[in-house]
Amino acid sequence: MPEKEQIPDIRDIIAPPEIIDPNINFLLTLGIAVGLIVILTSLLFHWVRFRKKLSPPQLNNHRKKALDQLHDLKLNHTKTSAKEVANIVITSLRPMIQSKFGNLSLSLTTDEFLINFRKYSNKILGEEPFNRLSEILIICDRLRFSPENDSSEARENLIVQSIELVKNFPRIDENPTTN
Repeated sequence: MPEKEQIPDIRDIIAPPEIIDPNINFLLTLGIAVGLIVILTSLLFHWVRFRKKLSPPQLNNHRKKALDQLHDLKLNHTKTSAKEVANIVITSLRPMIQSKFGNLSLSLTTDEFLINFRKYSNKILGEEPFNRLSEILIICDRLRFSPENDSSEARENLIVQSIELVKNFPRIDENPTTN
């Protein structure tokens, strides 16, 4: 028998390669991207909460700075004038007052501050700290504007009262709830 000759135009049939559905690739890529975003967001959220727990409240920083300034002043109160002592006491208490009452409280005079914030501050601070604060502010005004109150005992008494106020000043998270 004669051997069969191959026809030159006919070739063996090769199966086409398997093509993956492009929609599955898109969905798979989208799922991975969304999963990574969720994981990174949750890690960022937990990291921020962890850092917030580690950092002390801002009022504690104000409290520490005020105590440092007042202790330095207590050591040097005999070398400074009564007006300067009163100014240092006010500037050391100012950030704590600002954290409780806002920026508006810093632009008011002592009388305006005491009138406008009496009821409001009693809710925030309570009666005793507000009375101490108002007494300190009044003594500072006397020392700043009255030259006859230039005794060393008055300055030292003001500094001691200011230190006690700073030590006992309520923290931000200790605000009583108002009904």
